[in-house]
Amino acid sequence: MHKENSLKHGRISKEITITKRLSKPRKRKVNKLLLSKIRQARYLLWLLCSLVVADAIISNFIVQSGVGTEGNPFIQSIVGQTSFVFLKLSAAFFSSLILWQVFKQHRRVGLAVIILFVMLFAAILWWNLGIWFIGQHNILFLS
Repeated sequence: MHKENSLKHGRISKEITITKRLSKPRKRKVNKLLLSKIRQARYLLWLLCSLVVADAIISNFIVQSGVGTEGNPFIQSIVGQTSFVFLKLSAAFFSSLILWQVFKQHRRVGLAVIILFVMLFAAILWWNLGIWFIGQHNILFLS
């Protein structure tokens, strides 16, 4: 604050002049590690959704071709139907939303859980591919 004396209508009065200091807008420093964690979580969630959809397609193919059966008793009755892939896709989408919320609140725990689910579904996918491969070779050897 700066006080000045000024002449106003022949009388001396005190005016208070407030000068605002105009500063340049500061650029926000964004933690590059945080950005990489966010990017990593997004990529992993997309990968998780892709793995779930691939699992659904391969499971559907295995059951319809008669090479194997579904091991999950909760979804055993709908495998082989057209709605099965859409059901798995919607479940993967909503699960990804929940995992994203966990990640936003607890970054380390959320990222660890996302990585755990990606590893789980990658193992399930490899298992399904192994069943399909063994089933195809057994069909070839038996015919």
